[in-house]
Amino acid sequence: MVISTPSYAQVSEEQATEAVPDTAENVMEEALTDKELDTFRTETSTNENPDAVRRAERQALIEVGVTPKRDPWEFELYGSVRLHGINHFDADFDSRSFEFGDGESRLGASVDLLFAEEWHLFARVEAGFDVLETYTAGSGDDEEKIFVPRLHKVGVDSNHFSLTYGKSWSTYYTVAGAADRFAIFGGEAVGLYNADTDGGATGTGRADNAVQSEIFLDFSPWLPLKPFNLNVQYQHGEPIPKVNNAHYGSAWRQPTKTSTSTAGPAKFLRNGST
Repeated sequence: MVISTPSYAQVSEEQATEAVPDTAENVMEEALTDKELDTFRTETSTNENPDAVRRAERQALIEVGVTPKRDPWEFELYGSVRLHGINHFDADFDSRSFEFGDGESRLGASVDLLFAEEWHLFARVEAGFDVLETYTAGSGDDEEKIFVPRLHKVGVDSNHFSLTYGKSWSTYYTVAGAADRFAIFGGEAVGLYNADTDGGATGTGRADNAVQSEIFLDFSPWLPLKPFNLNVQYQHGEPIPKVNNAHYGSAWRQPTKTSTSTAGPAKFLRNGST
């Protein structure tokens, strides 16, 4: 479970009514200070979860009193080639060599279809590939494959709720991805990609066969609470990495995030043990 508060500030009704631009970007430019807008752009640009970025933009509109507008259907085909420059140093911190390494290049597609008022069906598939085969997109048994599955999920969502099933960025990533942002080894320190995997079976990175829900709660003006997201993830029976014929039981993810600068520890439940 993840509870997170958006990083953008609340604005008055007068600010929201003065100008109602068409896009989330224009609304935020009108409603936020330059510093707040820069913070929002930085956090969304480093977020690997494209669906979370879109939800954050819609929530920004809701907070300033604008109902997000979505097309009846959308299809997106995307891809990127990503490389890193890697400098090797000796014990005296003198540069020994320089090389380029793979930076998780990817191809993907998503579709979004309106089926009821404000309710959409959506699906996403994404695969990673290597160009130089140095720091590879694959891990463990996937290292010899040309394309490595990164995401494949289906779901239903509205402006305040989403429910998905498949291989998705985990709820733990909501906190850990923001806390450990290094370009190459980001996520290593906080255990996103553990046991030589992408964190799929353990549900910490790109979780395998996971049921996820996200509820956007805004109690203002009735209660003095900032809007926040409540995220829940559930997995069952995933194979334990590096252990033959062994599987996890049920697993809930329960990290908490109460602000953009503090995060509580994650607690994992496995067959009744912690």
